[in-house]
Amino acid sequence: LVKLRSHPCSTSPLAPMVHEESRQDVELIEKVAEDDCISSSAYSRGRNEEDSFSSAEGAKRMRTAIIASVVGNVLEWFDFGVFAFLAPQIGFLFFPKADKIAGLLNTFVVFAGGFVIRPLGGILLAHVGDVYGRKLALLLSVVGMAGSTFAMGCLPTYNDIGAAAPVLLCLLRLVQGLSVGGELVGSMVFAVESMQPGRQVLGGSFCLIGAIGGLTLGSAAGLVLHACFSEEELLRYAWRIPFWMGILIGLFAAWLRNGVEESSDFEELKKGDAQASLPVKEAFLHYPVEILLCVLAVTLWCAGVWLTIAFPPILYQDLLDPPMSVRESMGATHAGGAEASSGEGAVFQRKETSMWVLHTCLCAVQGVAILAGGLVGDYLGSTRTVLIGALASATLAIPCFKAMGAGRYVVSGLGQGVFNLALGFMGGSLPAWMVSIFPVQLRFSCIAVGYNAGQAIFGGTASIVGTMLFKSTGDTLAVGAYASCLALVSFFAVLVTARRERRKETRQDAPGEGGGEGECSQRQDTSCEGEEKVQV
Repeated sequence: LVKLRSHPCSTSPLAPMVHEESRQDVELIEKVAEDDCISSSAYSRGRNEEDSFSSAEGAKRMRTAIIASVVGNVLEWFDFGVFAFLAPQIGFLFFPKADKIAGLLNTFVVFAGGFVIRPLGGILLAHVGDVYGRKLALLLSVVGMAGSTFAMGCLPTYNDIGAAAPVLLCLLRLVQGLSVGGELVGSMVFAVESMQPGRQVLGGSFCLIGAIGGLTLGSAAGLVLHACFSEEELLRYAWRIPFWMGILIGLFAAWLRNGVEESSDFEELKKGDAQASLPVKEAFLHYPVEILLCVLAVTLWCAGVWLTIAFPPILYQDLLDPPMSVRESMGATHAGGAEASSGEGAVFQRKETSMWVLHTCLCAVQGVAILAGGLVGDYLGSTRTVLIGALASATLAIPCFKAMGAGRYVVSGLGQGVFNLALGFMGGSLPAWMVSIFPVQLRFSCIAVGYNAGQAIFGGTASIVGTMLFKSTGDTLAVGAYASCLALVSFFAVLVTARRERRKETRQDAPGEGGGEGECSQRQDTSCEGEEKVQV
């Protein structure tokens, strides 16, 4: 017995069956234990080789899933960014009878129209994603986005066909909104589900990095356009070039997504019988509170991205009087009574190259902050990371936007950059957080409704609200206060969601509550798996 206990395989299930009175049994068990050691060793070697192969295949699959998700988001947000950055030119070409600010607001209304239709597009593509697969939904969204973007670059202007021009512009924006409604949501769900445990928050963050990358490319496109073309050339034909470029990104994204594998979570779902025939209906029936909390939780991100990326160029060059470039050359420190001494008869104040360089770099800063948020989120958990970022944004919003209103490159850039860091850190863990609070069979639909509703209400109106607040108060302080309030809304929405999830887990673990494993398996929620899928 002593000899058996000292055997390396003494933990064999046969060991407890030893009887002191039977020496023959002891000898038999020793032999079985030795055989067990040999077979276990061989099994371990084979399993290690299999794990090594699976690890390599899994890493390749994750890389492919991330690239396929990121490329589509680059296209989506490149177009949205170009449209926002060229808002003054588009407003003049399609709404020429309005004054400068009215034309700008009209353009932003058309811009917001693409957001308003997003929930409908999200519902349609989410049905495809939850019933037929994430891959098909992503393929349809990128094809619709690329086609409508290219068509926008081919539109005739108001001088060519009159009032039909803005009507066609609005229709194409609606088509884009339908496609975009499932693009970012689908890529977030697909990326998080395709990543291995411990890397899912980081995987979700890459989708937002792709989105910010698209906006950065849009800003870079604005930089190149304003550096290479005169204002007359920009209005005549050069504004179309970025929209034509979108078709190249779209074709590459479609080719890449056509060859990617379906997410592992959806493959597991198809093996069972838990798929819903009408997932959107099931989502509203069983998760209305969670969807509402999702809408509130994403308010800061939806509005903050446009307040820090699309709104600043308009603020610096069209709303500030004098514009940033004139103010910098004059050495002014306040938006006071000084007026630009040149260019009063021009249609637009020429955008200075240095302002676009600054803005492009600050867009890239937000991408770095998103990556940091994803890395920290895999360590601390997505909920804690989102809460930290939201609280930091609420604290920094007012002083940062006040600094942006100074109209000086260094001061304004510092204010915009600091807020970009706080906002990006919060956004890095947001995709994984949304995925973690909904079950796999309804996940696409729930997030599509919640996130797109937040974008429609707060994202599409952010530039309009920012412009109106500045025009009514003459100061960016009001814009900062608006951003700070949205950050607090997001903070408390995430906090309430975390407490609700904790109470659910407590009820499921408590004996005699009638929940337990049955309810957990029925929901197939990641929060029931003890953070096996995504840290909450």
